[in-house]
Amino acid sequence: MKRINFKEMHYGWVIVGAVFLIMAAAWGIVYNCSSLFIDPISDELGFSRSQINATMTIRAACQMGVSLFAGKIFKRFDIKGVMKAASIVLVVSFFMFSFAVSLWSFYLITFISSISITLIAIIPLSIIISNWFDEKKGTALGIAFMGSGVGGMIFSSLTGIWIEAYGWRVAYQILALSMGVIIIPSIFFIIKLYPREKGLQPVGVSKESAESFAAKENFGVTLAEAMKSVKFWALNLSSILLFIMINGLM
Repeated sequence: MKRINFKEMHYGWVIVGAVFLIMAAAWGIVYNCSSLFIDPISDELGFSRSQINATMTIRAACQMGVSLFAGKIFKRFDIKGVMKAASIVLVVSFFMFSFAVSLWSFYLITFISSISITLIAIIPLSIIISNWFDEKKGTALGIAFMGSGVGGMIFSSLTGIWIEAYGWRVAYQILALSMGVIIIPSIFFIIKLYPREKGLQPVGVSKESAESFAAKENFGVTLAEAMKSVKFWALNLSSILLFIMINGLM
């Protein structure tokens, strides 16, 4: 059996590993563990389940709202810079859940954390992987985003144990610290926006075809053009229905 030579591995696959970790710690925690806090928070603070469940609606609305303007945000500001700032805000805001005592504080923290996770997760990470891969892009995206499911499976199991052992407030703190330990180093030190930052070409691109690939990086449509497309509205409608189904199940 052929051994894997890690010294010859393209840095693009390191990017995939970093994205996997970010999705596991960010998406896996925020979207897969939040429902585990509903009962203990309701029991301690006297809120109804529907009042706590409203945070999931806020989260879904924030993600869809920010996603509509994400393209403009990432064109105007440095993607890496936005991700760095958003990662810190996400960790701090998630930690602040442990101090919440009123409904409005839960809703406000949810609003802030939801904007933050949208600015570090699927949209910017998809752009980064697209920059690093010409060939095997689908494989790279599939492996990278599989992190959300793996992270959800691991952290949801641990969260139940932590809530039972230490209470929901300490569980939030542990999750926030776990998120920070994984996300912040990955974004600050591992993630590179373009292969040229490491003196490389994208996976599957030779030096001779590098110029044609660079031309493809700028290909796209404007928001006005997208809004005239049936595919654009079909994608948004399917996203809305997906969030409704997920929130209903959770």
